[in-house]
Amino acid sequence: MPPPTHRKNQNVVLWIVGAVVCLLLLCCGIGVGGVLLYTFRSNQVADSTASPPTTPQASTAAPTTTPPSSAAEPALPDTFETVTERQWKRMAERPDDHTGRTLVVYGQITQFDDATGKDMFLALVGARRTTDEDGYDTNTLLYGDPKVLGDIAADDEFQAKVTVVGAYTYESLVGPTKAPLLRVYSLRVL
Repeated sequence: MPPPTHRKNQNVVLWIVGAVVCLLLLCCGIGVGGVLLYTFRSNQVADSTASPPTTPQASTAAPTTTPPSSAAEPALPDTFETVTERQWKRMAERPDDHTGRTLVVYGQITQFDDATGKDMFLALVGARRTTDEDGYDTNTLLYGDPKVLGDIAADDEFQAKVTVVGAYTYESLVGPTKAPLLRVYSLRVL
């Protein structure tokens, strides 16, 4: 049986090793998250002069890093349709099948910061305005002219007139994420 001081030393060494391992894992996680966010924003800035594609991104395509540029502002469509929640869900499941549809949507902004830029944001979107906390449940990427987006902020609830561009795959901290991509023509904070 080892002397009691030997056991104390073993416990101290185990605590130190455990703390070092935890610290290394934490640093690696923060480093990977930072690299992903930096890569997303760097690629977005590098591609910001690209013109809008004539066809939507295919949902099976490799992850992209930036939606079409909002530099060339198209003409405002004449009408925007209101849809039911079921119609919205079907469109959100297969946005490439609904490219070009003009809709009125409602939502709540989840991210609008340096990572998304001044011309796009992430939001939870639905077909109708709701007071239910879980009412908007479709993760959606929206983009448009910064003048149209105005003075929005995370957590703002909004109504927007949009065109469905298609499916969009982007890199998030949890890996490739697919979402509907909508071009915003007008936005009103509610």
